[in-house]
Amino acid sequence: VLGFFGPGAVSFASGAVLALVMTLAFYMFFVDDAIFVASAPPWRAIWYSVQAVWRHFWTAMAFILLVHLILIGTPLAWRVLLEQDFAVASIAAMAGHAYIATGLLASGMVFLKQRLPVAGRPAVATTAS
Repeated sequence: VLGFFGPGAVSFASGAVLALVMTLAFYMFFVDDAIFVASAPPWRAIWYSVQAVWRHFWTAMAFILLVHLILIGTPLAWRVLLEQDFAVASIAAMAGHAYIATGLLASGMVFLKQRLPVAGRPAVATTAS
């Protein structure tokens, strides 16, 4: 492929594909939460996730970035704990990570549930009145 198109075209195309994949992942972040919170089938859950991110873009972006920051940062803290040679430290690190990950999962469900439209009332507005 590189010989046929040239390095500039391949670099541009791979960047465009990466941007598309990251955008799709961003808009699909709440799909699994929507399946459980709204008892929605997969296609409806995709729609709910896209709508929640579309209508509350900056709030969703901040939430998603914080979730990723916490999930990336906590293993660094656990690594400090695991530098000691205690079996208890390993168990504490696993339990702590499970506790934090479960809390983040639950917070994603609450975030989505507060932004889902319900029959008879609109979804929560993000603008201050």
